[in-house]
Amino acid sequence: MELQDNTFESQQNKEVDSGSSLPPLAWEWTGDVSNRNQVIHDLVETQDGAIACAGMEGNDSGVQDVLLQKIDSSGEPIWGRTFGADQNDAALGVVESDNGSLVLCGGSMSEGSNLMDTTVWLAGADGTLERSVSLGRPGTNDAAHAITPGVSSGFPGGAHYLGGAFGDGVGRLVKIDDDGFEEWSTTMEDGSAGEIYDVATTGDSKYAFVGTRAGEDDEGHAWLGVVDRDGDLEWSKTYGASGSRIGYSLIETDDGGFAFAGTTQPPGQDEPRAWVVKVDLRGDVEWERTYGGTGHDALVSINKAMDEGYILGGWTEDKDDGDVGWLLHIHTDGEL
Repeated sequence: MELQDNTFESQQNKEVDSGSSLPPLAWEWTGDVSNRNQVIHDLVETQDGAIACAGMEGNDSGVQDVLLQKIDSSGEPIWGRTFGADQNDAALGVVESDNGSLVLCGGSMSEGSNLMDTTVWLAGADGTLERSVSLGRPGTNDAAHAITPGVSSGFPGGAHYLGGAFGDGVGRLVKIDDDGFEEWSTTMEDGSAGEIYDVATTGDSKYAFVGTRAGEDDEGHAWLGVVDRDGDLEWSKTYGASGSRIGYSLIETDDGGFAFAGTTQPPGQDEPRAWVVKVDLRGDVEWERTYGGTGHDALVSINKAMDEGYILGGWTEDKDDGDVGWLLHIHTDGEL
């Protein structure tokens, strides 16, 4: 499979005030589980106006379970569920089906093994686990990082589509049906290690993905591509010259192109910087920006703002407090 490549170097850097004029909180929810590690990895607004959150939570046996939590629009918990096998499990993505059920993706470690398998969990609208399906490959360490509603291909209620990392970091895309079973799988085996961190359904019924892939220099480059509804690759490009670049999150923009958020660390730079890249519908760069101070900064989420521009989430390193949560609102040209 021949992949098209595009590389460029960061040209603009934006210093960002990391916290003097924050807007007031509308509400805040914090888990009340004492002495247990609890992490939210993804969330989705449900049809009833609430929020379903997916992640992981430590249990009394010292291993991690899948966490599924539902919160109402005022921040009050509605219900919380945990489920998993005897080893570590973690949900990394969640979407809602047309019928109100929830589909989670992530990884599950089977008993007696230290390898993760890509896993899908199907839960009812009340969070009750209905089924889990393993989509891993024997002898590999893999997990699904993201899931998005899919294009209906004659299947009731449409299907779902998830992206993950397969084997020794080989990017893999899998389409599943409403019951969580595999319809097709596309593995990007071109001799370069890669991982896929986010996927999105496009307006023309295709699928876009973003992540990182090794170049000929064995260094990581941000990786963006599009496949058709059957999983056949239409184009794929990498971004960034020498150094390390990662794309963590992407959206389709109003002009049919894409914007993705991540990190960039060119040679000679001590810490990664937050990074946003805007490309056209063929993946050619229109602009790119970096943000942050002198510490370790990262952006792991990007969404369209309600008014104009993009909302970005991640963390920035504060000289006194260490890594702290970070939100940015930028214009459509990347300016603050």
